[in-house]
Amino acid sequence: TTEQSMTDHNLERIKAPLSPKINDYDFSDWVVMKDDDIDLYKLPHPTWNVGDGGPFITAGVVIAAQTGGGFNGGIYRMQIHSKNTCGVYMAPDHHVRRLLESPDRKDPVEISVALGPPPALFIAASSDFGVNESEVSIAGALQGQALEFSPGMTVNVPCPVQSEIIIEGVLDGAHEEEGPFVEFTGYATGSGPSPLMKVTAIYHRPEPIYHAAYVGKPPNETATVWREIEESVALNLLQQRFPIVRGLHRPAQIGRDFLAVIQVDAERAKPGMIGNLLLGCAYCLPRPKYVIVVDNDIDIYRLEDVLWAMGTRVDPQRDSFFAPNTMTSGLDPTGPTPPLTSKLLIDATKKEGFRGRVNVPTEDAFEFAKKILANYK
Repeated sequence: TTEQSMTDHNLERIKAPLSPKINDYDFSDWVVMKDDDIDLYKLPHPTWNVGDGGPFITAGVVIAAQTGGGFNGGIYRMQIHSKNTCGVYMAPDHHVRRLLESPDRKDPVEISVALGPPPALFIAASSDFGVNESEVSIAGALQGQALEFSPGMTVNVPCPVQSEIIIEGVLDGAHEEEGPFVEFTGYATGSGPSPLMKVTAIYHRPEPIYHAAYVGKPPNETATVWREIEESVALNLLQQRFPIVRGLHRPAQIGRDFLAVIQVDAERAKPGMIGNLLLGCAYCLPRPKYVIVVDNDIDIYRLEDVLWAMGTRVDPQRDSFFAPNTMTSGLDPTGPTPPLTSKLLIDATKKEGFRGRVNVPTEDAFEFAKKILANYK
């Protein structure tokens, strides 16, 4: 499928990250706001859903220095608090949060926020990578050439010059009440203290395009690109240990975090291998609560195909089991925080004694249908 080809393409590209090229860029024709001229309200930040705590930036790529060199890129929701401050909501395991809360930190954490960045950077920043992996360099690999960056105007962090809007600022440990906000799950989170960014500069193209992404009940825009590259990495890890794996997908239609579908060549599986694979997926993809393994005749990008396999190839008692007390997304509304869940692991492949046989229409019937459809073009 096209989706599978893209997964393979992404995996091949990200094996060779490309560090950004940092050169002085001429911003003379850009609109620049510094000091008392800074005003976040001059940008059209939307209030997305009824009950949100205010307007939010939802598609800004936050660039920060990376421990050990290079630059990290991540996407965090950012609530506008005043003309020169905004919140930056970050989970405890996210890179910038670790920098901010490090006991070794002596200076404020400097960041730049790119709205309307190169698409490859937005996609790379939408996935989680290891502590020492740079989303900025991965983005360069995805687009086939290094990103062009320029030194920041007021911070020691560069910015991608192929962006529409840049916001620079510092995080000094101050917090402010943030939220509520409807997240990718479709449910509103509560409010609470979140790190506060103090804006030191805003600059943008003369007629900038404000890039934003709707967040709410799936399907939503964030889930469309979210975790896209992460799937490629997880597929690679699983295939190294389980050569029977053919594909992996997390459906954007349901928010991507809670369901994973793995396609395998089950005829090559040794006894017990699929059970081991189901457990192994919890290591490669820690958030999904449901993991389903299907045969290679099932299109993992069509939920109806996956559900058909579950309905016709699964004995719930024989073919499923639970893994208790595992992690999931911190935004899972099911239970308490920190999030603990059980995982339901389902083998939806055909087993010995399977009696189903799929017959399809004849070739003549297909040809006849094609001729009928051609008359309506």
